[in-house]
Amino acid sequence: MIFEVKQTTSAGSNNFDIISGSNLLYRANATWFPMGIDKNNKVIMTDPNGNMVFQTKYSLIDNLAESSVPFKYLIEGEQKFSQYQVVDANGNAIGCFYDVRKSFLDSRMCISFGDRIIYGYDRELGYREVVSLYENDVQIGQITRTRKVVDNLDWYIVHIVPQYDSLLPLIAMFTVFYDYCYHNNSGQFVKGTYISKSYTYDYNSKKYNKDFIRNAFGEQEHERLEAFVNRKVEMKVGSLTMKQFWILFAAVWGISLAVVGIILLIVLLKFGS
Repeated sequence: MIFEVKQTTSAGSNNFDIISGSNLLYRANATWFPMGIDKNNKVIMTDPNGNMVFQTKYSLIDNLAESSVPFKYLIEGEQKFSQYQVVDANGNAIGCFYDVRKSFLDSRMCISFGDRIIYGYDRELGYREVVSLYENDVQIGQITRTRKVVDNLDWYIVHIVPQYDSLLPLIAMFTVFYDYCYHNNSGQFVKGTYISKSYTYDYNSKKYNKDFIRNAFGEQEHERLEAFVNRKVEMKVGSLTMKQFWILFAAVWGISLAVVGIILLIVLLKFGS
């Protein structure tokens, strides 16, 4: 299964469409006000008609229990952070999103449901940001974000191998949750283009397989993803393109110099006479 998570608004609210081809699968909303990680923050996903599918719920008791022992992972082999339950429309907890640290160098994201866990390993490679998804030691999918962002609107393409298609709603929800945790730009009103190039490497960097999309989804899909990551976007300052900005800047600068010149000429004429 291949689907996209596209942010539609980023000022006053964080809204997303989850689409496959031309079909709208879900909509989602994430908290916008900068309140930190606590019970007031949540992600809500609905069907196209507005009926709730999932929402997150901050797990206060679980988080307190985990944080009460500093460096717990050194004693018990792992420690969970930022646990959010995933609750369905009937209020039933069907899973949990959290980060887990297994050692000083080993940290990963987790999607737990039932007795299963999908691990997410994030890495930045130039204009590409990926979360490689694994169950046990088998890669089952990849979340890809382009680091070329216009008007704070993030954009992801998500690939899940066919035998895991049933997890689409949960992974779609996790993608929005990931954006909320790392790219939500809370409280910002921003217009313009932001392009960043970054490279990261850590203990789990080897989990990224550059040939995963090609091998699992074919050469054509691999090339489409490369075009998505390296898409051409025009740099802007607010609503102006860079060319328009510099023309306006030059015009304002020229007018300013002319005004200063006129004032100096008047002063010289006045005192010269």
